Amino acid sequence: MQLRVAKISRTTAYAHCPRHEDRHPSLAITLDGAYEGRFHCYSCGWSGTLTRPFLDQLRARRSKKQRARDQRSGPIDWYQLSNQYQEWYVREEMSPPFLNQMVCDALDIGWDGEAYTIPMRDARQEIIGIQRRFPDGFKSMVESSKLGLIIPHWSFSLWYYTFVCEGASDTGAVAMCGYPAIGRASNITCEDLVVEFCGRNHLKRIIVVSDNDEPGRKGSRRMMDTARTHGIGCDVVTPPTKDIRELVEADHEEAERLLKQYAR
Repeated sequence: MQLRVAKISRTTAYAHCPRHEDRHPSLAITLDGAYEGRFHCYSCGWSGTLTRPFLDQLRARRSKKQRARDQRSGPIDWYQLSNQYQEWYVREEMSPPFLNQMVCDALDIGWDGEAYTIPMRDARQEIIGIQRRFPDGFKSMVESSKLGLIIPHWSFSLWYYTFVCEGASDTGAVAMCGYPAIGRASNITCEDLVVEFCGRNHLKRIIVVSDNDEPGRKGSRRMMDTARTHGIGCDVVTPPTKDIRELVEADHEEAERLLKQYAR
């Protein structure tokens, strides 16, 4: 069984159920106690027990996060930490499957020994935290991080608009098509930062890139309402595939044609 684990706490792990389309993780896995190893999906009702090796992997990941938390003291220099991860990325010759090298450089992608690292930035483009993305798709945040925007090193003053995506991979996919793009950590976060970023960079319009599911469309509509409330023009583009990254991977030219319709 393969699981996309979304969150691990001290006693429970939460994953996306593989039995159905599960945008928000509804599969709970008990890590300790009398029901150790048991899992249950609160959406479809699927339940069972994990194998010992899989359970040990989840526990190991939890303990590594806990050790990192215990060893950290004092305020974090996010720039120093990000630069350190970028050096490790170069030294280990890591190459994430979801971005090309040009975009990795633009987004300051790093590697911490277990996961790819992606800086979170505020509207002034200052680093306020670091997101971790494991090779199996699991995401977490470095302890004490704040949610922020994913912003490449591009001169947004050359544009009057930007695409607004969900996550680093979609942001990178749009950037690989040659269009300005920023990302949010999720489709329900950082709306205020997007508005502030547009104001600071004199952007008059955004195009929200929605995932092709109901949560994605709902989050996009919310971002549209917020933008228009602040006098920012807003459109929404929804690819025919699961998300824009999948379309870029399947048919780069078709993705460019779709984005070009909105980049006016």
